[in-house]
Parts: sequence; C-alpha cells; structure tokens
Amino acid sequence: MTEENGWNRTDRRNQRKRTERVKRGSERAHAFGRLRLLAAAWAAAAFLSSAAAIPAFAGGAYGQTAQGQVVSGPGEAAAAAAGNSVGNAAENTAGNTAEKTAAEITSALTFDVNRFVLPEDAHSLITVEGFAVKSGKEVYKTGTSDTSLWNRARVTVFERGSDGLLHVKVQSAGVLGWGGMSNHRHTGDGTTPIGLWKADTPFGRKDALEGFPADYVKIDTAAGSQYWSDYTNRLETNADAASQSGERLYADWAEGIYDYCLNSGFNKDNAQKGTGTALFLHCTVADKPSTAGCVAIDPEAMKEILRIFARGACCIAQAPAEQFDSIYAAYSDTGACASGSFRAPTAEMPETPTVILE
Repeated sequence: MTEENGWNRTDRRNQRKRTERVKRGSERAHAFGRLRLLAAAWAAAAFLSSAAAIPAFAGGAYGQTAQGQVVSGPGEAAAAAAGNSVGNAAENTAGNTAEKTAAEITSALTFDVNRFVLPEDAHSLITVEGFAVKSGKEVYKTGTSDTSLWNRARVTVFERGSDGLLHVKVQSAGVLGWGGMSNHRHTGDGTTPIGLWKADTPFGRKDALEGFPADYVKIDTAAGSQYWSDYTNRLETNADAASQSGERLYADWAEGIYDYCLNSGFNKDNAQKGTGTALFLHCTVADKPSTAGCVAIDPEAMKEILRIFARGACCIAQAPAEQFDSIYAAYSDTGACASGSFRAPTAEMPETPTVILE
C-alpha cells in the first residue's frame, strides 16, 4: 500500500484546478558591508476565483523567505515556546541580520544539535519536530484551508562547516502524517515515523536546478514508467503500468507534491516489512493539512535542501517536539524506528516562516 495516495485522482485534479501557479517576487537590500539579504514572498490562490494569499502557515507567513549569511554556529538548544518565533530577517536591524536570525532559530529548538551521534560521513542533518495533531484521516482526504486543523511540524536543516560544527541553514514550517508520529509505525496508519536515518534518492517532477545533486532523478510524467516500489522501497522503472505496485510518481494527483523530493531513508530496502514505504520529504500544496506519513515543507526550502544534499551525506532525525533524548544516538542504517516511549505532543508550534541562510 502506498503512503501518499489517500486522495483519489479526481480529488487531485479538482485541487489542481483550484490552485493557481505560484507567483514569486523578490527585493534586494544591502547592509553592513558585504552582508546581503534577500527577502522573497510568494503566495497562491486556493478555493477562490481571484488571486489571494495562501493562509498563514503554522502561525507565520507561508512561503516567506529570508536569506543572509551564517555568522554564528548553533548554541545550546532551549525549549520552544509560543511567541518565541523566528522573525522576518528582512525586518531585522541592518548589521546583525544574519547573526540574529541564526541565533533565533537555534534558541527556539527543542533539541541540542550537538548531541546527535551521526555517521562519520554526515555532512548535513535535517530535523523534524512534530507538534500537536489537529486532524485525522478524513480531513487529510478532503483537505482544508483552515490552518487550525493542520498537523504541524518544524523542519530545520544544518550543514557542517569548515570548523566541523553543524550550522543552521534552512528552516520551514511543514505538515506531517494525519496519524501523528510513531516509532511503531505500520502500513496505512498515517503516522510519520520516529527515528534517525540517512536520506537518499533525490527526485522530482520538475527539472533539476543549479546546484542540485548529480543523481537527481527527473520524473518523466509522459512516460508513465517511474514508481516507488512497495516491494523494494526504492524508485523503480517499469513501462508496464499493470506491473507497478507502489507509488506512481507520474500520476496527476502527485503534481505539486512531488515536484522536489528526498527519500527519508526510513525502512531501507523494505527491511522492516509491514512498516510502510514511500516516506519522503516533499513539497506542500495548498489546503493539504497533513500527509499519509511523509513530511511536507515549503517548496523553496525543499529546493535548498536538495542543494545541501548535493554537497554530502545527509541524515534525517524525526521526533515529537521536546522528545529527542531517545533520538540522538538512534541512527539506523537499515531505516528502523527508534526504540523508547514517546507521547503525543500537545504543544502548539511557534510562528515559523521559511528562512534560508547563505
């Protein structure tokens, strides 16, 4: 059973008709010598016949992107609290924009990035903090623009610098599974798995962009042959559609969602049969409040993650907010879930605009 096809093809086509092509704009500002800040905002229309902004995503402006230069590494993490949000970097005081943005991001996290025990070749780390579950399978299937019903997650990406430390590079609000998070996941339960793995297989329906991985796989939607196998938990090719058992990456319903993707590394090669396949990090689309187990984020952040992935091995750590103690040393090269007990998170996610740091 595939993990992302809870909506039927008709639902996806209707959604696509409701959603206009995203428009983006940007403006440049220069401050403090050679520091440069790029602020971009993008919006889309949904359920409306005329253009309107996408509703505020996880308490912040969805798709609002700020860029700067990292000038300080991550410090000791502190528990996140509502109201302690990452501000729009474009509004920060000139001269300390990048430093303030990096510090704000790391100080609000519910884990300490320096405690993760990663493989020696790990160049970057993607963290997923899960927050309160607001809706289940029915809302996932029908969709909603009511953000109070979205199952929210905060995704933060770190890259190892020349000093050997992990420095924050990207942060984005996201959504996770309609069933919440679980380290006892099974196929079809709608949960996002808990654990620490090595990501693999960058792919997407859109063309590769500058800086993308050399092994990025472009999905040929016209050929109709590429799918994610239920048997191997890998991207496979078979021209005979009747023989394709798994997630059909070329299908109409996958438009937008699978524009840019990265496999999480969960259940590698389907080593833990019955726990699920096709668990990705992929793009959000309008009015989709949750996933069937994947993690979905702002497409702009997803693009930057693929560029970071191209520079070296990348790990993914996923757990409920404030419950990473059992994750730090839980790396599994077979993609198994972490052991231990985890409770359903009840905390609301703080305001989390998309931030991309140079």
